[in-house]
Amino acid sequence: MAKVRLTERGDGRSSVTLTGHGDCIIHVLNPAAAPHRVGSHRAKAWEAVSRMDGWTVREAHDELRRLEPKIQGRVGRPLGWLVRAIDSGNVELRTRGPS
Repeated sequence: MAKVRLTERGDGRSSVTLTGHGDCIIHVLNPAAAPHRVGSHRAKAWEAVSRMDGWTVREAHDELRRLEPKIQGRVGRPLGWLVRAIDSGNVELRTRGPS
């Protein structure tokens, strides 16, 4: 599997969409990382994302959408939690198949 090169949005964050990346595989580089303050929304989201190694972006989106009300009280942009993990260097996306 080859690492996916992501484009950057206007705000500097990586751009991840269901249409463009739904079939990409999540590779968690450091599941033991603690990149956020314990108990924060970001820490709760990272706890979920850190367990998604091998999942597709589509599967992660569905699960994060389901969990988001427990994370921050509402559904906003579920893939935003995945993007934050990618931009922090703890997660990368890979293509299916041989590299």
